[in-house]
Amino acid sequence: MRGRGLRLEVRDNLGDLVDVIEYAISGLNRLDRKIEARGGHKGSDSLGSMWAEDWRESRRRHFLTQGRSNGTPWPTYDETAEREVYEPIKASIFGREMTPADVLRWRGGKRGGGVGEDRLFRSFTIRRARGNVERIRRAQLVVGSSLRYAGRHDQGAGRAPRELGGHAIPRRPLVAIGRDTRRRLEDSAIKYAAALSADFGVRSENLPPPSMRRR
Repeated sequence: MRGRGLRLEVRDNLGDLVDVIEYAISGLNRLDRKIEARGGHKGSDSLGSMWAEDWRESRRRHFLTQGRSNGTPWPTYDETAEREVYEPIKASIFGREMTPADVLRWRGGKRGGGVGEDRLFRSFTIRRARGNVERIRRAQLVVGSSLRYAGRHDQGAGRAPRELGGHAIPRRPLVAIGRDTRRRLEDSAIKYAAALSADFGVRSENLPPPSMRRR
């Protein structure tokens, strides 16, 4: 197939390769080129901005399913050393028992846990929120979170503060690319290609699950 090749490399904050997807869209010469409303897409947009929105929506689903939507389920508090000190402290702040839906989330509570404190989730899912990263260039799209502790949760690196138990931070992948994210990216690429009246193709390197690649 003739076309413009796009190599989408997903890497974590340490530079480790998470996944690779290759797209071919004939007539595409830059990620920031806007298109008119055609091919089922509303408004004028670029492939880069469409993919950035796909990323935010996929991360929202990723958090809501505790990683299951992309095939990387997170351990619950009961499955980690967090249950000894950290979970009881967090439960006292929220004024209720913790559930799997509270993992990596800070939503409400009787003191100090307002919506504005749900920083990790917001940094991945809300454009221009504190820590949110979105840079669209001619040949580059960078999305993610700049919060310093995001990488520690994604990698399972380091330890919690001593006053919170000092436990090893469990690994909960935050940038995994799985079925949900792939579907969103591919759907947008097809819509974009349709707006260009272009051919479309996709190829994946099918990397092994992240848990099998970690040191």
